[in-house]
Amino acid sequence: MYIVTADRIRSRRDPGDAVPLALSALSEVTGLMAERTVGDEVQAVTDSPLPCVAAVTALTTLDGWRIGIGLGPVDSLDPASPRSSHGPAFVAAREAIAQARTAPQQLAVRAPRDPQPESAGHAAAALWLLAAALRRRSPEGAEASALEAQGVSRREIATRLRISEQAVQQRLARALHREVAAGVDLCAWALGLAHDDAT
Repeated sequence: MYIVTADRIRSRRDPGDAVPLALSALSEVTGLMAERTVGDEVQAVTDSPLPCVAAVTALTTLDGWRIGIGLGPVDSLDPASPRSSHGPAFVAAREAIAQARTAPQQLAVRAPRDPQPESAGHAAAALWLLAAALRRRSPEGAEASALEAQGVSRREIATRLRISEQAVQQRLARALHREVAAGVDLCAWALGLAHDDAT
């Protein structure tokens, strides 16, 4: 299983509850179940690497979240409540969120083994690059990229955003749309390898 634990950065200094917005974004990811665990922390569970990457992408886009990913088996999985579940992958996720405090992009990947499989480090590195690319996007670029990812034609994107098709193309290029799409696939592949090594 793939366990994503996310903790709000600077939650004591930032007013308001950011968890509902995070859960709303995660609810749009197919094959993922997520809920608040305690305070400003959320946890998501999936049995596939692609929804795991989609969760990371959603949380990175929202900004302000520290992310730990645990890979491996679980002893008990409650379909209605991830926080009622337990097992090695959940322990690894807890270790990952602690490690994320000092990791690049505030993101870490752990497996329930010591020493850690080299593939877990490779998966983390791929996710760091993806997160860095996402954080470079302007709001306008992110909006255009999201529409393109939904299958909206560039002509329609231009109409919706009231800009030219050439401007759409420029926004997508600056948002690294193609690079991010390829990065998502790469991260899913790397996480799948790391998961196999962890089980």
